[in-house]
Amino acid sequence: MAWFRISKVNIIDESKIAPILDEVRESVSAISSDFIEMARAEDGSLTVIARYPDKAAMEAATATATNAFKRFFEEGASDPASLDIWTGEVTHTF
Repeated sequence: MAWFRISKVNIIDESKIAPILDEVRESVSAISSDFIEMARAEDGSLTVIARYPDKAAMEAATATATNAFKRFFEEGASDPASLDIWTGEVTHTF
């Protein structure tokens, strides 16, 4: 079954997000995911929703995901204390 990793973080400086994404795009694109979407909420938080074909693919992508968030933190784009990560297996699809 498919797995999701949903990560949410508060954005400090949105202008720094796009340049970081440009730098990590190639490594993130190489992840064996079904999709990775980013959404910005009205409260300024950013949520990354990644769907993987199985748990092994999600676990294999962990280092790449960690490095991408690490860049956000190092560059002052987001607050590391706000990072919240949820993972779960798909149980039903409608």
